[in-house]
Amino acid sequence: MEETVRLGFCGFDPGAFLSELRPPAPNDLIDAELRLGTRPLGSAPGRAAGRTEGVPRPHLGWLSMLADLVMGTAYAAALGEGRTSLTLSMRIDSVRGALRPDVPIEGYALAEDPDDPGGVLHCLMLQGRQPVATGVGRFLPLGTRARSAPAEVVSFQRRGVDLATGFGLSGDWAPDIDVDLRAEGVLANPSGVVHGGVQAAIAAEAIIRSVAGVDASMCLLTDLSTRFLAPAPTGPEERLVVRVRRIHTGRSLRTVRVELVRGDGVVVSVSEGTVGRNPVMDSLVNSH
Repeated sequence: MEETVRLGFCGFDPGAFLSELRPPAPNDLIDAELRLGTRPLGSAPGRAAGRTEGVPRPHLGWLSMLADLVMGTAYAAALGEGRTSLTLSMRIDSVRGALRPDVPIEGYALAEDPDDPGGVLHCLMLQGRQPVATGVGRFLPLGTRARSAPAEVVSFQRRGVDLATGFGLSGDWAPDIDVDLRAEGVLANPSGVVHGGVQAAIAAEAIIRSVAGVDASMCLLTDLSTRFLAPAPTGPEERLVVRVRRIHTGRSLRTVRVELVRGDGVVVSVSEGTVGRNPVMDSLVNSH
């Protein structure tokens, strides 16, 4: 019998969920998702599943693309053949603390009302059959846009690089910083603008590094919320400024705000995250 994973009062059976989904087509893949090691597992109206590769130093930023992928796919599947969607907002919360290194994570999304999606989706993310994070997102329907099957893409995980290196971010990661990012086409969603999952992942990396510096493993990002305000065009000359500001510093938690700003000064997304100490790493440090 398939193990049943329980979150709150609701039972969830991953095997039964997957059995009701249509397998993904080759053109369901895009560069931006593959670069973060994320692939769809299948979809049906109002529901979808996906999987992301394990990473040596995982945090919620790596799950941003997975959450955006499965929720957006579930919503688009409810809209009808060939339709796509635009992410308006997304929030991810850790439910288990530190993620396990190098262990893949699966995401499952379900419309709040399967008969009337209404643009509100929920997702559950599991690592080794254990719940590690939940997410909720709001989406806007868009017209038909064809995805094209990309060439073989080597993910950041397989290249052995972190998100900052993979995205080409540079900076000293002081508490309050502005960092330049080249908005290349490989970061785009099917509409040709910077993927919402990419923006959230960039924000998560900036939040953690602004607190912990290079050794991001010492911190735990407990939640991440992102609101998408304007499109961010992609192209060889396009740039984004990653504006990082601490907005609260407590004894054990810090809250950081990240704005992604276009070259013309328009803010395209705003993210906030809460960072605490990583209890797993603390125990390792204190034991030596």
